[in-house]
Amino acid sequence: MQTMKISETAAVADTNGMFLFGGKVAGRKNPLKVPVPVKAEFKARACVDLKHAITGELVLSSRSGVQVYAAPLAELVNMDLPEAPSIPEGFEPGDVWAVTNKAGEEVAEVEGATMEEARKAARNRAAVRRVSKAEGGFSLRRKLVEKAVKAPETAEKPKAEEKPQAPTKKPGKAPANFVDLARTAHTESARRYWQSVVDEYEG
Repeated sequence: MQTMKISETAAVADTNGMFLFGGKVAGRKNPLKVPVPVKAEFKARACVDLKHAITGELVLSSRSGVQVYAAPLAELVNMDLPEAPSIPEGFEPGDVWAVTNKAGEEVAEVEGATMEEARKAARNRAAVRRVSKAEGGFSLRRKLVEKAVKAPETAEKPKAEEKPQAPTKKPGKAPANFVDLARTAHTESARRYWQSVVDEYEG
């Protein structure tokens, strides 16, 4: 990889503006072990953001005059790269970001639904401003959070319809006079009453 100012990286960038970023030169004995493909977004006051060419996440926010390691994307095929870490099962990218210095140490934690929101929040932190002033920029890394587990929906079992219990019968036969009254009582209502009394017996 070559060393150059960020403002000079167009010399190694492809037609889409992408190149390999291997870290900042200042304070480093060696470039990053795993260079990343980035695109440079130049802003006012000689500020520049290096964003990951695939995910769009912020890799470095710095000044255009800062020296970095850079190379054409074509060099990637000749590099012995480790496998990219996979997201552990049960986790997903959240809205919390770690703000790190050039050594990869976390100096602050900010929230943001997007990288741009996180970058603005980071620049409001005194600790990040100190790091940015001393090192020429900072990096952002989205943190992982546990996926919310939905409780399984349990369908309510329909309650069994309760059948009315038959009234308990009295043992034996109804007395003969009850039977006679059920047949010979003077009014219809009296006969129904005595018939209900007779029905309470088994016989």
